[in-house]
Amino acid sequence: MAQYSVANSSTSPTNPGYPSRRMLQRIRYLQNRRALASGGSWTPKLSVADIYGIKRETSLSRDDYMEEVDKQTYNDWEASDIHHRLVAFLEEHAGTTTQVDQIICFGLVSPVSSRHPRILRRAYTQHLAACTIRDLFARHQNSPAPKILAQDPRYTPIDMAYLSTHFSTTTLPDPEAFRALNGTTFVISISPDVPVRQVALGMTHDSGGPAGFLCCAIEDNGLGCKSVTMQNGEEVFRFTDNSSPGLWEFKQKGVWAEWDDLEGGEGRGLFWECGVLFEEEVRMGLLWNYWHGSRD
Repeated sequence: MAQYSVANSSTSPTNPGYPSRRMLQRIRYLQNRRALASGGSWTPKLSVADIYGIKRETSLSRDDYMEEVDKQTYNDWEASDIHHRLVAFLEEHAGTTTQVDQIICFGLVSPVSSRHPRILRRAYTQHLAACTIRDLFARHQNSPAPKILAQDPRYTPIDMAYLSTHFSTTTLPDPEAFRALNGTTFVISISPDVPVRQVALGMTHDSGGPAGFLCCAIEDNGLGCKSVTMQNGEEVFRFTDNSSPGLWEFKQKGVWAEWDDLEGGEGRGLFWECGVLFEEEVRMGLLWNYWHGSRD
């Protein structure tokens, strides 16, 4: 499987492997947010000389910094190939799928408080994807926009406040998001630490499954799964959210397509190979296979 490339918008072109100025500013911003939360004060001068050994300084107000992070990450997502393909697919099919009243995200990781810039960018973008899906369903369904719920033990109070303010997302403690599952739920779960897809399918069995999935690819029925196996002469790594006969059947009943964003673009290192599964007028599922990098 391809390795993450450091030559992207999160790295410095003059210092390959180091975060860019924008990401360094984000790190300092988070440090100031934590200081404020603990009763400290905001540091207007954002010195980054002590981060990654890069001798550089910049000055940004809190509001200006916030605007910079939101704008750049949003623009990167909007310009990505995977965004265009996701939108095109949903534009075609969202009007004929089962009613979607809520979108529940499982294990998308902290979009603000992670210590790793690469993970921050990926998590932030995946939460943006949830908003994109919400907006598309709102436009094509004759009903209010689906609400977005999210559950991840990595969320900090800062993450929860940020998700509420900037993503209109309500965070739930474990296991409340599982209890909220029903037949009108669209599930988003990308390489979680528990078998979310199997649980979601089982808990919504009486409804024929959830309204849909955005998840890692369902490649088989899961019965031959091992931690590492061989496929076409290559090692294939298996993770905790394995497939099952029920999930495989869910896929086989639908119409699906696959793509990848390995040819370039701002999505590189975030999603990699993707697929779409749709059971028209019954259920929808999006199969999302991406680079399984280290997590917080």
